[in-house]
Amino acid sequence: MASKYFVGNGTNWSSTSSWSTSSGGSSGAAVPAAGDDVILNSSSPGNLTIDASTNTIRSIVMTGFTNTVTHSAAVTLNIGGATAPVSNIALVFAGTYTISNATTSAISIVDTSAATNTYNFNGATLGNLTIDNGTTTATELTTSGYSQGATAATTLTQGKFNTNGLSVTIGLFSSSNSNTRALTLGASTVTVTGTGTAWNMATVANMTLSAASSTITCNGAAVTFSGGPSITYGTVNLTGSGVATVVGASASFGTLNRTSTAVTTDSFSINGAKTVTGTLTLAGNSITNRLLVQSSVLGTPITITNTGATMTWSNVDFQDIALGTAYNASAITGGCGNCLGNSNITFTTAQTNYWVGGASTTWAALANWANSSGGTASSGRVPLPQDTIQFDSHSVTGTVTITNAGSPRIGFNFDTTGNTHTINFTITGTIYGYLNFTGNESWGASGGTETFSARSSVNITNYVANSGTASSVVFNGPGGTWTLQSNFASNSLTNNIYTLANGTLNTNGYSMYSNSIIIDAGTSLIMGASTLFFHGTGPFWNAAASTVTADTSTIEVNSVSTTARTFEGAGQTYNNLTVASGPASSFAITGANTFKTLSVPSDSILTMPASTTNTFTDFNVNGVNNGYLALPGVVGNWITTPMTSALQITGDIDICALVAMTTWTVATQQCLVVAESDTSHRQYRFEIVGGTNKLDLMLSNDGLTQNIGTSTVGTGFANGSINWVRATWKQSTGVVTFYTSAGAGTPSWVQLGSTTTIAIASIATISTELEIGSRDAGASFNMIGNVYRAQVYNGIAGTLELDANFATKPFGANSFTESSSNAATVTINGALAQVGDGRVSLVSSTIGTQATLSSSTQQSCNYLSIQDSKATGAGWYAGANSINISDNTGWFFSGGTNFLPLTGAGT
Repeated sequence: MASKYFVGNGTNWSSTSSWSTSSGGSSGAAVPAAGDDVILNSSSPGNLTIDASTNTIRSIVMTGFTNTVTHSAAVTLNIGGATAPVSNIALVFAGTYTISNATTSAISIVDTSAATNTYNFNGATLGNLTIDNGTTTATELTTSGYSQGATAATTLTQGKFNTNGLSVTIGLFSSSNSNTRALTLGASTVTVTGTGTAWNMATVANMTLSAASSTITCNGAAVTFSGGPSITYGTVNLTGSGVATVVGASASFGTLNRTSTAVTTDSFSINGAKTVTGTLTLAGNSITNRLLVQSSVLGTPITITNTGATMTWSNVDFQDIALGTAYNASAITGGCGNCLGNSNITFTTAQTNYWVGGASTTWAALANWANSSGGTASSGRVPLPQDTIQFDSHSVTGTVTITNAGSPRIGFNFDTTGNTHTINFTITGTIYGYLNFTGNESWGASGGTETFSARSSVNITNYVANSGTASSVVFNGPGGTWTLQSNFASNSLTNNIYTLANGTLNTNGYSMYSNSIIIDAGTSLIMGASTLFFHGTGPFWNAAASTVTADTSTIEVNSVSTTARTFEGAGQTYNNLTVASGPASSFAITGANTFKTLSVPSDSILTMPASTTNTFTDFNVNGVNNGYLALPGVVGNWITTPMTSALQITGDIDICALVAMTTWTVATQQCLVVAESDTSHRQYRFEIVGGTNKLDLMLSNDGLTQNIGTSTVGTGFANGSINWVRATWKQSTGVVTFYTSAGAGTPSWVQLGSTTTIAIASIATISTELEIGSRDAGASFNMIGNVYRAQVYNGIAGTLELDANFATKPFGANSFTESSSNAATVTINGALAQVGDGRVSLVSSTIGTQATLSSSTQQSCNYLSIQDSKATGAGWYAGANSINISDNTGWFFSGGTNFLPLTGAGT
């Protein structure tokens, strides 16, 4: 061990020019080694940068130092030793101590001297601070505390840490392990500014905490105070926004305060029983920015033992809270709200509040409420969770839009009996009782969640989500049952998500419309004769370990999206599952389910779960031979043919296409026939202009430059109708002419608008392939619609060099030879494009592993392509036009070489 004096000026810790063996002496001494005492004093001439993690010095003392120490990011200053430092002073800061990064810079105290050593941080702001001493070593603050940024942590790993009654501001505190350790706070005020788990003592084995006289304030957003089981604290304040959570069974507090901020979503979540011996303060910010106090587990009450404690409550609502000693909170400031599941609390008496507000106003304004029908404004109150909300014939006189500027807990019952006017409730929140609308109302705000949280049996009548809103509906009430009395409708069919999180939902023979539904474990869905319509993508049905009673219901997938849709059946029994017809799409089933009827249309991919059996009474899965190819407008699904010399046209060119566009006016252009491999290999491109139904012809004379002629008028064709379109270019004049011909027969060309001009000498011959329905190898501007035929002529009405006629493509083939003398191979790329000929592709979720289909009745299908499928039970007939790809057993293929024995054996 030695004493090392800092004698540098603007130098680094790791440099020998910073150190001397005497105060003010010559530099050149070794960098401080393990066990050394580091001294910065009045003879230290300049600034020091701790540029690298240090050896474990015994002490660092800056008495008399007036310059700056800069602690670099990702660098640790290690302090400790086997022997106590001089006078047990392990650290004294003076001058200015700065950190480059609070998250990565650190001071680590690793003392094993079995002494009580003192640390005077002099109020400095630190990065991370770790105490990892020997079990009998004490780290004690003296004279002044310290501060940390919100992202830095104080961690007690082992040994003793005594804040000595001083004030400290820390980012996070953590001491959750089984090492022998002790934390003595005394009368300290500890301010914790971080978010997340701001105080972590979840594991308290071998921990001794002395905190009965201390005050701990967590003011970060959405904090968790994990105080540990059976631990006693003095005062704990939770003042930040969001959900503040206290964890630790049987923890005890002298004073426990939760105050909310000026937002509607603050809450206090309690995990494990708590005891408060002094004061329990639960204070919402205002009558509209109320505080919700709740158990961390919905439906599981948490007990707060409050014997002898003082209750200081205002603007507060409770859910699943049981007081040990009864308290009458009926007259507290702002009212006491009952969100159900509580005991030993007397709440503010429930009442009916009548809307008397204007045509466009906010929910949470006292002036909008009366205590009687047509009564005086402000005589009611902004509804509490136990109140009934009433809109009747006296409430409004025309179309009303009501926005949500108040509590997310709307009320108990929501009733509009007598209302005949249009009301759009652009609010979100929770209803704890029934919903009874007359049919003139809609409810929901974009991006919000509407929650039904009854704990008993209630009805829902005439629920309709606001048009265009992207919100969610959650049924979440332990013991609750919601029975529909009308259709449950969402006007935002591709956005709304329904979740059955707790309780029972009985659709009662009525229809439901949404994007998707999640049916959580332990819940019950009773469908009766209902039809449930789903318009979303991805997992639109997720049943989990719930109870689904299918009865005579139908689940219908109506999404027009080409994105894959998944039915996660969870091994339950269903009645009818129907995939409605639409563009080429992918549909998958998971789980070992039982269906009465599965109906999947043509132009589909049906994926069944590998190594799993699904059972059907009626497997209604059939394709058709379209006689055309439906393109989905999805990247990676396109048609290509090699760019042969015959298609390297440099002069007069004539391009024709017979198509039925799903829509002529999508935002971006739709390619028809393209010789353009990428932006460096351009030749010619025939397309529909984005946002209009005009036509474009692009020609390039150098492979890079785009020279575009656009039709002066649109085609005027109706979406979905079959028509010819054509573009020609005359090399000698540069004139571009567009033509159309209505119908699918032999074209009778009519010029489209006026001619235009592309003034180039000739067309480049640089592209590597010709595409139909896209460009850039299927990566962009993909066509949405049906392509029947595509033709390219060398010369106007000249030599036919490409004639891709999809009516002549063999069904199920992914390539064929086009009809011109060029005889090029036309290849269909992408699974969605391939099923565009009308087939249903039946596959396993794992290539090479069979999915099993079972039925006790004979099944007959046709126009399928089947791979990795095992059919069991009665006869499974694939039909004369189905294709046996590979690894199929139990199917009967009757189409010549595709024959397979019915049982996999015999002839």
